[in-house]
Amino acid sequence: MDPDSRAAEKAKEARGAIASRGFRIQSIGRDRPDAVMFCLAALEEFEQLPSEEILAVVSEIAALGQTGLAVNDPARKYELKSLPGRQFGGLQLVAMMYVGFKGINPSADVGFDLSKEYEQALALYQAKKG
Repeated sequence: MDPDSRAAEKAKEARGAIASRGFRIQSIGRDRPDAVMFCLAALEEFEQLPSEEILAVVSEIAALGQTGLAVNDPARKYELKSLPGRQFGGLQLVAMMYVGFKGINPSADVGFDLSKEYEQALALYQAKKG
């Protein structure tokens, strides 16, 4: 009814927490290799983009995420105006948003914890760079 109300904010936070728990339940305490690969792909893609374009991508994903992203559904059903001509899965977008925010503000709370997967992807990325 009122998307800017305190109740709406709490509902959005709860929805994110539920999605995050579902994501972790599926991996049963292990890191998710799919999320590691999505984080690695985002690191490689963002390497080519200026910071203002990364911010545009991250902002668009955050706005899209306000209605919820299906992180446990591998279907590529989302499109971004900032990256036209491609389709993305929910987890792929969350990984891109996580990586983008870590590049902009490393202490930012993205609302979805991919810290373990991000650290693994970062190690792979740095090893690849030599």
